[in-house]
Amino acid sequence: MTTPTMTCPTCWGAAKPCSACKGARTVPDVQLSPSFMLSHFVKSNTAKSKGIPNAPPAQVVARLRELAAALEPLRAAFGDRLSITSGYRCPALNTAIGGNDASAHCQGFAADMVIAGLDATGVMRWLKSNYRLPWDQAIDEPGWFHLGVRSPDGKRQRKQMLVMRGGKYSVFAG
Repeated sequence: MTTPTMTCPTCWGAAKPCSACKGARTVPDVQLSPSFMLSHFVKSNTAKSKGIPNAPPAQVVARLRELAAALEPLRAAFGDRLSITSGYRCPALNTAIGGNDASAHCQGFAADMVIAGLDATGVMRWLKSNYRLPWDQAIDEPGWFHLGVRSPDGKRQRKQMLVMRGGKYSVFAG
């Protein structure tokens, strides 16, 4: 059986050899859960275009396993309609996209997603009615939704359901 590979998240497949892929431009992908691979959580057009390495350290990969397991009920409910648009972000990538300095993405505890055919408000309603795993924050953002399994400090699970509009958070009334 062939080991799955992904574009090297250190050099993004650049012609110049890097220490991670030794010029192969790819590295082994990692199965985090039945439905999710590490590549789902590290891909970033911004990181690739700006040459920002986004390879997570081992402790972050362990956290991404927890996150991937928490996303399995969504995958079971919505199948391939679910797409991760932003997972792990190294600090430089988080800064490049204008992310919050205390983002759970930087710790491997959160992902932003879309579900084809369902807006973020619909996803939030589904989460409120159906989602039973431990989680920290679910946020209805313009054009996507955010799900975090732990706060950035790694300890709290606040069970917050929020809406972000115009740069301000409010409680999701759903």
